[in-house]
Amino acid sequence: MPKVAYIYANQAYFNFLEIHEDISKDITRFSYEAIPALASLAGRLIAHDQKVMQTGQRLEAVGTLLIGENYRSFVFEKYPFFEESGRIVGTVFHLKPFERLSMGYFLGVVSGKPPKFCGPGYDNVSPSIMASRSSSFPSLIKV
Repeated sequence: MPKVAYIYANQAYFNFLEIHEDISKDITRFSYEAIPALASLAGRLIAHDQKVMQTGQRLEAVGTLLIGENYRSFVFEKYPFFEESGRIVGTVFHLKPFERLSMGYFLGVVSGKPPKFCGPGYDNVSPSIMASRSSSFPSLIKV
C-alpha cells in the first residue's frame, strides 16, 4: 500500500469521527489506519485517493460507519490536490454527514412512526444518530 498521510484536518472532522486528541493534535504523522473509525476501510480509501489522482476528477464515496456506539452516514467528496507546477500530489476531501437518509425516513417522520433502517446490521437503528447538523469537514491527504 502506498504511503499516505494527512496534511490537515479540522476540528469538525475530528469530532465527527471521534478522533482521540493524541492523534488529532499531530494528524500529519498519521494515515487512515490510525483513525479507528476508518482503519478497516484504509485500503479502499487509499484506492479512492489514487483514482482521484489518476483521473484528475472529483469523486464521491458514500458510507456508514459505526463510530463509538452510533452509526453515522456521510458522503466524502474528493478532489485532486495540485502542487504549484500543476502536478497532482494528493487529494483534498471533505466529509459531509447525511441529514436525511431515505424515503422511509421521511415517511416515518410524516406518519409519526419512528423510522427504521433496512439491511444487514441496521435493524432498529435510531435515525437520531444520523441527524448531525454540521458543516463540511475538510481534510487533505498527501499520497
